[in-house]
Amino acid sequence: MLYKTLTHPTIPLKSTGQFKFLSNKGFWQPQFGGTSITGGALSLAFSGDADTLSAPATAGNYKITVNFINNTYTIVRVS
Repeated sequence: MLYKTLTHPTIPLKSTGQFKFLSNKGFWQPQFGGTSITGGALSLAFSGDADTLSAPATAGNYKITVNFINNTYTIVRVS
């Protein structure tokens, strides 16, 4: 299961909008969120909504590390 792994893609993020982490593409549950754009503890929802993350203030490429074992994430701008 994906939610028991560590992932760290680098993706482009816009400076508007919100996002969440989904453990399985195409399925809304479970879903993970957080309260800080730089990282912290993941919130988890098996039904309903997890916290949404607001887009960063500056658009660019960001490395996102999600640790589903420790329930943490970090988001770092790389360009």
